[in-house]
Amino acid sequence: MLTRSLGAGLAVACLLFTVSCGGDDGGPNPLSGVDITPNKDQVELAHSTEIAVKVAGGTNKGLDWYVNGIPNGDPVVGSISQNSPVTYTAPDSLPDPSRVLVKAISQEDSTKIDSCYIDLTFDKIFVDAVNGDNTTGTGCINLPFKTITHGLTMADAGMKVIAQPGIYDQANGETFSIAIPESVALVGMNWETCIIRGHGVISYEQSVSLYSNYSTFRTFTVEQGLPVEPSWSIGIYVGGNYTLVDSIRVHERGRYSILRSADTEAGTIQNLHFAIDDAARNGRGFEITSGNVGLVIRDCSFFGFTEGIFLNNQTDALVENCTFEFVGYGVNMCCDHDPRHSPHPDLGGGARGSAGGNVFTDYTTCGFQNPTSNDVYAKFNVWDNDPPVAGEDYCNLEDGSIIVE
Repeated sequence: MLTRSLGAGLAVACLLFTVSCGGDDGGPNPLSGVDITPNKDQVELAHSTEIAVKVAGGTNKGLDWYVNGIPNGDPVVGSISQNSPVTYTAPDSLPDPSRVLVKAISQEDSTKIDSCYIDLTFDKIFVDAVNGDNTTGTGCINLPFKTITHGLTMADAGMKVIAQPGIYDQANGETFSIAIPESVALVGMNWETCIIRGHGVISYEQSVSLYSNYSTFRTFTVEQGLPVEPSWSIGIYVGGNYTLVDSIRVHERGRYSILRSADTEAGTIQNLHFAIDDAARNGRGFEITSGNVGLVIRDCSFFGFTEGIFLNNQTDALVENCTFEFVGYGVNMCCDHDPRHSPHPDLGGGARGSAGGNVFTDYTTCGFQNPTSNDVYAKFNVWDNDPPVAGEDYCNLEDGSIIVE
């Protein structure tokens, strides 16, 4: 767990604490009569946890409680409530030092003591477009930042930036593209109400970019909007290794593609819902371009595109359990005929281990088109025709083949 010393009591995310019980110094307690537990616990900043107390021959009422020597604590180090059950509430900001000592002393015999060290750490930053503030906020759930942009600048590797419901756009103070740092996760609370609106983003800019390794983007609606021609726009750009894009929906068409992945290794794209209900069958859902190795695409749906997925040049993408409906092509491949660089995807039963399960339906040109000299597997799928018909459900334009059964 990462710890950051920010000074002036400033915390940028949710705290956790680990409780270790013992004597007056937090170590082993040689005395009997007072015993507080748990041995270890965790709680987020501004949240509470219960402390169980045992007093030999008595009750909890005969105890005085201290946090860092302060009777019942205070807003800086956290507070103790002596109501039943006894409760410790973490502060809204990270104290300095970040370790606090909770102590219980018997009122009848001050030699009877037990204590717990609480090591305060943090791994979450909260942002709220409606109620947050980048100046006065600390990043905790009670005092969130206003913008995703600011929250990401405060995040260390291993942390999450969690967005409350709201519209995150330029009017709210966002700077595009929103770039997720290495080993940081950007997570919305709900994909229907957490909206990243990139309207106004122009000329090859993206609403969200994952250029860093091990980054995560999850649970949002992305509204990219069309820039003025001839500019191009991409909703989500994936350019880092071991990235995860999960549970994203898009109901607005982009120009060029909604998601583009290039030169990545071992990324996962899953649970994405891209539906453009304007009767146009235009544009691309995904473009998976050169240099993608080990990419997994699963449980995604595409409605209303020229191409649901466009596999361009070198990629061995695994595609399974996806739905392609009301499209020109469900999946289309292109274009380098050099077998060292042309695509070798697996849509079912191939070397990557795809389970298939893809549904191709209501396509104007072809469910899956292969214009290369490669043999491509697309077994265990559902097509408009049963069994699938060559030249209609699947189309080979060169001397390669699509293996469907």
